[in-house]
Amino acid sequence: GGVSCQNCHMPLKDDGTHDHRFVGVDLDLAIPINENPSYGDVEELLSTSANINFNILGELLTNSISASDTLTIPLSVTSETAHNFPSGTSFNREAWVEIQVLNNENLIFSSGLVNNSQSLDYSDENLLFFTSFLYDENNNLTNNVTQVDSMANYSLLPYQSRYKYYNISLPNELEGDLLVTAKLLFRSFSPHFILQHHPEFIENLPIFEVDSISQTITVE
Repeated sequence: GGVSCQNCHMPLKDDGTHDHRFVGVDLDLAIPINENPSYGDVEELLSTSANINFNILGELLTNSISASDTLTIPLSVTSETAHNFPSGTSFNREAWVEIQVLNNENLIFSSGLVNNSQSLDYSDENLLFFTSFLYDENNNLTNNVTQVDSMANYSLLPYQSRYKYYNISLPNELEGDLLVTAKLLFRSFSPHFILQHHPEFIENLPIFEVDSISQTITVE
């Protein structure tokens, strides 16, 4: 649609000139998160890159449910960028949905819940993620581009959506409301890569919140 790189990475300022910092998603990990002068710029850029909704083609999350029923959560992730999300060295980058269902502040379901030094559980069938994987000639994972024989790309394509249904069996004794929260999260490097090459920087690896939504469901 004629969108240029400058539209997002060199936006217009109040004085009519363009911002020439050309902000991307990488930070200097030698600087603590709370001291990094570029953190806010990256956070702002990522906040415009994608959004999430409890809506799949008009199918919405219910407002009420009975105990012992199956809670179905329809979730869509939509790209707002003119390139893949994530892009660049996507085999090092990770984006994913963290979803939690709480009942009276008790966690009854979660997926994608990690801290900045924890690896994602890619064996979790409920994990909705966006990244790519590189494989060598022996079909082993690699981050060395000179060894690549094949690639599996799970990035979100430009202006496209991806959908996920979460089906959660609720306990019989459920009382009170349910709170469903979902966050689209991003980090520029996987913890595995940082721990393998620069473990001293792991505490400076931020997880950015791209978008978040929540909804309360009445238990009848």
